[in-house]
Amino acid sequence: MALMSFFKRPKNQRFEFNPRHYDAKKEDLEARLRMARKSKEGDTDAIKARISSGLRRKHVKQAGTENSKLLNTNMRLIAIIAILFGLTYGFLTIYLPEIVKMVE
Repeated sequence: MALMSFFKRPKNQRFEFNPRHYDAKKEDLEARLRMARKSKEGDTDAIKARISSGLRRKHVKQAGTENSKLLNTNMRLIAIIAILFGLTYGFLTIYLPEIVKMVE
């Protein structure tokens, strides 16, 4: 029944809001300052939240360095493989005719 409709159904409207300016570093700094003020007052929940947010930030920071380390490792591996292929090609072009003559 849905395939044979005579009227066009309206599509869903989407809400799109593009902020004019957003500074993530500034908002993060303000949030950390609020957390520090609360923890100085002796609020135990604020202290727990500060510790957990610090661990999260450290984990996110380390994830970026792991990606760069992985890229460096892959590039080194590709370079080693290219060098080995070059050495093998050179060895075969130079010594293969001599080895074939010795075998015959």
